[in-house]
Amino acid sequence: MPLSYAEQPTRGFNRLISESEAKQENWVKDSEQVALHYLGNPDELEILQQQGDGKQLELTVRQPLDRAGVESALYLLQLKKTAQGTWQLQNARMAWRCKNSSNFDTRRCQANY
Repeated sequence: MPLSYAEQPTRGFNRLISESEAKQENWVKDSEQVALHYLGNPDELEILQQQGDGKQLELTVRQPLDRAGVESALYLLQLKKTAQGTWQLQNARMAWRCKNSSNFDTRRCQANY
C-alpha cells in the first residue's frame, strides 16, 4: 500500500485520445491499451488490479524501473468511458519504491552506487 502518490498530468494525453478518436484508431476503445499508451508502452507493465463498472475504471499498474535507486513505479489510473465509447484519463497518480524499501512513496530515493 503506497504511503503517498504524486499527481501526473493528463490533459495532453486526453488531447491525444481525442485526435486518435477522430482518426478512428481502435486503441482508444480499450482501457488497457489506453493505460499502455499513457505509460509509454513499457514492456514489463503489470496490471495488479482492475475494478470498475464498465463506465468508470480504476487500474493499478506496476512498472519495474532501474534508475537512481528506484526499483519500480506504481500507477493508479482512473479512466472514464465517453458516450463515443472511448476511454479518457480522469486522474493519474504515481508512487515509487526505492531499492531496499518495502513501501511505495513519493520521497526521493538515494542512489546506490
